[in-house]
Parts: sequence; C-alpha cells; structure tokens
Amino acid sequence: MPLSNMRIAITGTTSGLGMALKTTLSKQHEVLCIDKPYYNLSDLSVLNNIDLSNFDVLINNAGHAHGGGVGLVNHNSNDWVDIIAINLTAPVFLTQRFVQQNQSGKVIYITSKSIEKNIGGDSVYSASKSGLSTFIKCMRDEYADSKFKFVEIRPGRVKTEFAKNRRIHSQETIKNFYNERTHLDVCQVVTAIEHALQSDIFETITISK
Repeated sequence: MPLSNMRIAITGTTSGLGMALKTTLSKQHEVLCIDKPYYNLSDLSVLNNIDLSNFDVLINNAGHAHGGGVGLVNHNSNDWVDIIAINLTAPVFLTQRFVQQNQSGKVIYITSKSIEKNIGGDSVYSASKSGLSTFIKCMRDEYADSKFKFVEIRPGRVKTEFAKNRRIHSQETIKNFYNERTHLDVCQVVTAIEHALQSDIFETITISK
C-alpha cells in the first residue's frame, strides 16, 4: 500500500527537480520547503533553527555548480566555497539534525553520475557530490541497526536550469545544451524518488539513459 500523509522536508524547491518534487509530493504529503529567503543553506546558524522533529523523510536535493566548468584556476573561490557548503556541508548538517530529533526515518540524497567519471573542469562539484556519496555509505554503516534508512539517488544529466545557473555559458549554448546531450526529464527522477519513499529500499539508485 502506498504511504500517504507523510511529513517530508525538501531542500532546494524553487526550481528544477526540487520544484517538481514539491508539486508532486505535496498532493499527498505535508511538505516543508527549506529554501531562500527563509533558509540560507550556506549559514549553519540559520539551519540550526530548523525543527525536523516528527518528520518522516528528509530529501537533500539542493545543489549547484555556480561558476564551474572552467577549471580550478579560473573558478571563482566564492563560488566553489558555496558549492561545498550547499552540496556537502548542508546535507551533512541537516542529516545530523534529522537523526538527533527523530527515532526513525528516511533520508534521501540527490548526488550525480559525475562522481563516476574523473573529468576536469568541474572538480569541486564532482568532489562535493563524491564526498556526499561517501558520507551516505558511512551513515548506512553507522546506523545499520537503527530504524533510519539512507538512500542515494544518482541521476545522470537532468534537464533543469543547472547549465544556465553556472553563469558561464552563452545564451546559444544554453539553448542547445540539452538538445545536443543525452538527458533525463525531471519526471523520471521524481518517479525514482517516489519509489524510494514507498519502499524499504536503502541503497544507491542510479538513473540514466
């Protein structure tokens, strides 16, 4: 039987995959959106005020690669510091809050297939997602005998505002970015996440074409 009326907290719901998740899951569940301007994921003092008690699920979706794709030497330091803060530090911190405030629950993380290929140009983004993937494995081991489950969703390229938000591409490149590359639709990733919510799965789910 599908589970309904769950309390689900989701980061990064203002666009792309997060917005699709919010739209879909709020039809059957109570959804808390952890987004700016109310929550700055780069500021742990702000995140420390988030109450995740009595939530069934935390979905760490927020992530970006601002300024990436240009190589480390040319990558603005403020941008890559924020990549690490959003992609790695915030999910770790929110996971800690979730397990501190609950006796059981499921944490779902959105990583990336980019961690499977060591390609230059997006080193910080790939490192942040790889670090998060390792953290998930550690959580599974640390809480193996508990009622917590940790699920990694590892999608390939998804058609969102990701390329545009890098702020390095021309309008023409952005226009053709997904036409020239194999990509997933957000609905495919949402479906995988819904499956993870409704099942006892606690592993890594890779989604690609």
